Amino acid sequence: MKNAERKIGPGAWEALRRQSERANGLPVSEGLEERIMQEIHSKTTIVALWRRVAAVAVTLLVVGGLSLAAVWIGRSRAAEDAEGEVRDNIAAYENFGGGTKEEAVVLFEGVRLDSMMNVVARYYGRSVSFADERIKSLKIHTRWNKGETLSVFVENLNELDVVRISDEHDTLFVKKGGKE
Repeated sequence: MKNAERKIGPGAWEALRRQSERANGLPVSEGLEERIMQEIHSKTTIVALWRRVAAVAVTLLVVGGLSLAAVWIGRSRAAEDAEGEVRDNIAAYENFGGGTKEEAVVLFEGVRLDSMMNVVARYYGRSVSFADERIKSLKIHTRWNKGETLSVFVENLNELDVVRISDEHDTLFVKKGGKE
């Protein structure tokens, strides 16, 4: 504090002392302090109220967002149907071109290989066997014409070189494709 006194100078300190004496000598109305405290209290109460409202709004937004995310994630994950088969969120779209159901074209978009093969195998009365568990999760984009034979569908998938499918007796055997 002594450094500050030297910088300001003795005249400035004298002026500050006189201002302080004048301020102490001014008349103050009765209840001023109480009115000031009430004003401060009411403003802090309003601020506190707005903070609570903001906290509730933020909490509702966060909880709502988490709930929405949980629903979205729950729907996007594969669900098990009654037979325990994994069914993809991305549906297979059937296009009935005015003909019978057997002439329908099914479009598989981003569907897991195991889901797609289970649908096709069930239609043709076959079961499915995978040689490698890792290839079950491959996502496939293809069309399937229900009016064509199973061998045509198998040939189309074998052209992808990602998988090799063989139809033996009543089972579709699926294994990793590529050079053998």
